[in-house]
Amino acid sequence: MILSHEHRFIYIRCRKTASTSIELALSRVCGPDDVITPIQNAGHEALRRSLGGRGPQNHADPDGTARFYGHMPAAEVRLLVGEKVWTSYYTWCVERNPWDKVISRYYARHRDPATRPPLSTFLESGSAHYVVNFRLYTVGSEVVTDHIARFENLGPELDRIAERLGLPRDALELPRANGEHRTDRRHHSALYSADERDFVAELFAPEISLLGYRFTDGLEPGPGNEP
Repeated sequence: MILSHEHRFIYIRCRKTASTSIELALSRVCGPDDVITPIQNAGHEALRRSLGGRGPQNHADPDGTARFYGHMPAAEVRLLVGEKVWTSYYTWCVERNPWDKVISRYYARHRDPATRPPLSTFLESGSAHYVVNFRLYTVGSEVVTDHIARFENLGPELDRIAERLGLPRDALELPRANGEHRTDRRHHSALYSADERDFVAELFAPEISLLGYRFTDGLEPGPGNEP
C-alpha cells in the first residue's frame, strides 16, 4: 500500500488487480515522507528503481517492525493513520471481476501445464480464497474507501484518479510488472463448469452484490452469449 502525504492519498492494494504495477507507478510521484511498502519480489524492486521510483520507506519502526505492509486492510490503515488523515485524504483501491480474477490466480499459481491441476481441484484446495479482497476495503461490510476503481476499465480509471490528485496525465502509466501467465486466452466463462461457476459466485458473493459483477462480463454479444 502507499500513503502519500505529498499528494494526500492512500492506495489500498488488492490482490490480482495490477497492484504491483500500480504501486511501481505511484512510487515515481511519492515524496520523502510518504509511506511505501516493500514488494516481495526482488526483481520488482529492481524494476521500481530503474523506473525512477522511490523504494520502500517509512513503513517500519526503527527496530524494523513493520507498521504498514502490502495487502493491508483499510481498517488497519485507518486505525494507524487516524481519522483526520483517513477522512481528509483520497482513499482508493482496484477490484476485478471475481471469475476472471480466480482464473488469473489459477494460472499464476500453476504455471507449468504438466503439473497444473484441474480448476475444480484448485478451487477445492482453498487457493481462490487468497484473492477475496472484500475485507481490504470494507469494515463490517461497509465500504470505507472513497473509490473502488474497476480493473476492467483501468486505463480511464487511472486517468481520472491522476486528475483528481493533480498528478501529470502520464503519472499512472503502468509498467508491466507481473506478466500474464494464462495460456488459455478464451473468455473466462469458457473455462468454468456450472459447479465451478457457482462455487466462485458463492465465495465472492459480497463483492458481486456490491459491484454488480456478472459471469458474462466482457463477453462479446453473440449466439449463446446473452447475459
